[in-house]
Amino acid sequence: MNSQKENCESKMGFQNSKKVSKKDFWNELTEIEKSEIKMGISQIENGLKVSFEDFLKKVN
Repeated sequence: MNSQKENCESKMGFQNSKKVSKKDFWNELTEIEKSEIKMGISQIENGLKVSFEDFLKKVN
């Protein structure tokens, strides 16, 4: 019986965590953060990217 209650509470918690915030995270960012994101997107679109493996080699 207790297991069913815990299972139900877990499901309710999961459902509550799935609720989408009405705030757009973009509006919460600073202009500098927005600029850096836009620059990163532009770099990716222009083929300026590094594989994760190569990145790890550089930082290790």
